[in-house]
Amino acid sequence: MGTVRTYQAVPVTDVSCELCEGPRWDGERGEFLWVDIIHDTFRRAAWDGSRLSVIATYPTAGPVGAVASVAGGGWLAAVGTGFTAVAPDGTATAVATTPDPGLPSRMNDAECDPSGRFWAGVMPYDTTQRGTGGLYRLDPDGSVHVAVAHATIPNGLAWSEDGTRMWWVDSGDATVWTFAVAADGTLAGRSAFYVHRGAGVPDGICRDLDGQLWVAINGGGEVRRFAADGSQSAVVTFPDATQ
Repeated sequence: MGTVRTYQAVPVTDVSCELCEGPRWDGERGEFLWVDIIHDTFRRAAWDGSRLSVIATYPTAGPVGAVASVAGGGWLAAVGTGFTAVAPDGTATAVATTPDPGLPSRMNDAECDPSGRFWAGVMPYDTTQRGTGGLYRLDPDGSVHVAVAHATIPNGLAWSEDGTRMWWVDSGDATVWTFAVAADGTLAGRSAFYVHRGAGVPDGICRDLDGQLWVAINGGGEVRRFAADGSQSAVVTFPDATQ
């Protein structure tokens, strides 16, 4: 195992939220996006190189897991247990729903893949009901597909640059899973990329330009970076973290 580099995070906004999720950088628009699941809102912010300044806050019709920017303007949001299109003026239009899970549930994290498909996880409010959630895929034609069944806390998603490899977190398993992705979005070859031991569980993830995977540890107060072979290469600590 090589040297693990250590970094320390610093706050970049004074805006608080009860359950932040889905941080996204929109490079084309130069904006940062994130949601507050509990308060049914998502925010856009400008970045000046050191701080975020909120541009606008949008209410949603229910708990919102994440949003993705849409070409031509607006966003696609994972809201309640379905998908909603949000226009630049905030007007919301329901696009599709996921199958009724049969118990109180909500969207958790969501992300758009390199082919323009929007993936979102539905989780039960009662997380002792293991295996009752799932990962769903919304295709550009508006059809919804079950990507992974029997999940507990579906969470962060990331893809290889060519979209043929996906990483996905089920926090209920404390595991980052990886899959091969077919041209139509079908998943195969599920295997464990990283199984967390110790305090906290894997939560959000993202892949950097070097092909390494950053994994936020909810309850551990840190973000870990992993090389393609699964070895840890860096850690970011959060001295004031509450989770």
